Amino acid sequence: MSKILVIDDEAILRDAIAEALRRADHAVDAFDSGRPALDAVAQGGIDLVISDLKMPGMDGVSVLEEAKRIAPDVPFIIVTAHGTVETAVGAMKKGAYDFIIKPFKLEELETLVE
Repeated sequence: MSKILVIDDEAILRDAIAEALRRADHAVDAFDSGRPALDAVAQGGIDLVISDLKMPGMDGVSVLEEAKRIAPDVPFIIVTAHGTVETAVGAMKKGAYDFIIKPFKLEELETLVE
């Protein structure tokens, strides 16, 4: 069982992702912003972080950069409705494992997580 953090300010999507991953037997903690999720990363035991790109306060790239400072080996997936090739390449250069454009099918994310 993997321990996964889901970060998204949109409650409906955050809850849908978390529930789909729980059904696939993953332990999931869901957050509506980056700072509390980073506290969880600092506590250790995290196998994957999935974060929205555009969020109030700390955006997904900032969360990615800080998470990589805390736990460089934890894979990080960026999810966004505002994706461009440049944004995806930038996120990957900063350490993102993958970049998913909304809308997407939950099955796509589940396959990527596996």
